Amino acid sequence: RNGSSIPLVDEFENYISVMETDYEMIELTEILNEFLDGLDKESRIMFVKRYWFGESLDTLSEMFGESRTSIAVQLSRIKKKLMKSLKEQKITK
Repeated sequence: RNGSSIPLVDEFENYISVMETDYEMIELTEILNEFLDGLDKESRIMFVKRYWFGESLDTLSEMFGESRTSIAVQLSRIKKKLMKSLKEQKITK
């Protein structure tokens, strides 16, 4: 990871309820892992590289051979799916 904070947490901190216990963090981790397992390989890699490793859209664009706009749109769609999943499981505010 780049830096001391996790980009995913930074990006979603306004949406995810504060996890007060270790159990809640474990539950959230399991939900995120299940969500990632449900993505196709390219989407999963793109999402993890962006929100875990903090890769820039330009770097991802080069890596996947797609335009920056295309990468941004794909990530936006993945985030919407994640937020829907978290909302269904009552994880979001």
